[in-house]
Amino acid sequence: MSAASPLLTVRDLSVVARTGSGTATVLDQIDLSLARGEVLGIVGESGSGKSTLCRALARILPDSLEIASGDVTLAGRDLISLGAHEVHLLGREGLGMVFQDPAGALNPVMRVGDQIVEAILARGDHDKRAAVAEALALLERMGIPDPEERFGAYPHEFSGGQQQRLVIGIALAGGMTLLLADEPTSALDVRTQAQILELIRALSRQGLGVLLVSHDFAVVAQICSRVLVLYAGRVCEIGPTGDLLTQPRHPYTKALVGALPDIARARPRLDVIRGQHPVVGSPVPGCPFHPRCEHAVQRCERADVPLTEVGDGRESTCIRVDEIWPEAEQRPEAGSRPDPAPATGSRLAAEPREGEPMADEPADLIFFNGTVMRGEPDHANLSGAAFVAEATTAAGYRLFSIGDRYPAMVPRGNGGVAIEGELYRVPASVWPEILEAEPPGLGRDFIELSDGSVVYGIVGSEDLVAEKGSDISAFGGWRTYLRHLGSGQQGDPQPSGAHDDRS
Repeated sequence: MSAASPLLTVRDLSVVARTGSGTATVLDQIDLSLARGEVLGIVGESGSGKSTLCRALARILPDSLEIASGDVTLAGRDLISLGAHEVHLLGREGLGMVFQDPAGALNPVMRVGDQIVEAILARGDHDKRAAVAEALALLERMGIPDPEERFGAYPHEFSGGQQQRLVIGIALAGGMTLLLADEPTSALDVRTQAQILELIRALSRQGLGVLLVSHDFAVVAQICSRVLVLYAGRVCEIGPTGDLLTQPRHPYTKALVGALPDIARARPRLDVIRGQHPVVGSPVPGCPFHPRCEHAVQRCERADVPLTEVGDGRESTCIRVDEIWPEAEQRPEAGSRPDPAPATGSRLAAEPREGEPMADEPADLIFFNGTVMRGEPDHANLSGAAFVAEATTAAGYRLFSIGDRYPAMVPRGNGGVAIEGELYRVPASVWPEILEAEPPGLGRDFIELSDGSVVYGIVGSEDLVAEKGSDISAFGGWRTYLRHLGSGQQGDPQPSGAHDDRS
């Protein structure tokens, strides 16, 4: 991001709610910046202030809330000094907002073309004929088929994904430079979600800045270059996505990531963040997270620390950051590589890391498929993927044949083997389709290779393997096993009772 000329700059933004006894702070001195073409993720529990932040920037706060202080600059223009109506008429240097429910954001009794035209005309720089032409071009840009025919259709005649595209199109009707996307994919199926994310990514490549609110860490990791973590209306941490999700520098961020499902660890219950998120009107002195923090000490109850630099592009408000994460761990020497972090779904497409064979664009994945896709270059699951190299896993996995000779790995703490396979580069845009092609009982996880790099791969559930699996680890890879079968030899490679030692 260019620090010299950010698209959006927010400094000390505070929002308060009026109550019977005065005011209560909802957002407390928010600082952030956003470059043109950047997608910044905003995460946090419900009630942390994510949607309120977007509504404050868009100047559509409910009557009970008001901006108490702060500076907001968009493309060099001071938004706080402008009235709400003036902000909505900024046109090509303005902003638009997309909400979670596309059907609720569209007028059900108004044709979609007229809704887009209305938004264009509201900017004041088009006549009716030019606005219709612009609306048709926008429908095509949003990927709506047959735009001239669909121009006169009503919202209920479109699918959920198409409705969300229409909402984005209306938000962009004036060609604005900033998109505020509040949970734009949470109500959509995974395939449609991927299409909307790809649309947002394509728009950002054309220079659109995006603030993306989401509860889905996989979405954030897939599309956002940086992430801002909110808690009780305050910024806890901000930094590059891959670093923040794999090496958090605030206990709240660590707790959020730790609560994600992780199929690599057998545990009866998911980790949870103990206690309750504070409610508006009940301020917590000092660090607002300290009542729930396992690292809290007495000074956390009274210290109020601003965002502090804790590494390249990393900022945190934890006063114990140097104690919890020592200096050597925070700032590894150039060229060094930390040990692989515990695998979690949040790391989906989050980085490349230095020295790993990741794709040119961080959103792409390098996928280890030797045990999953049978080494068949034309297999349906490889649609859109490109072969990268041969590879071997670290010696911590077992290879099983599931059901009708379908292979899957199972992590093994002891007695594992190195498994031969292939690496494929998988564009993030087709990743949901690949996920949908998997049979039940198999799940994706991060796989450590023999060279120490970490890529994506497949693991089978212990229940599935126990019910239908045959241990074929001795052959190292699926194609080796197929050659064994083709040679006319009979029987499993492992002695009877091979399943008994799975742990």
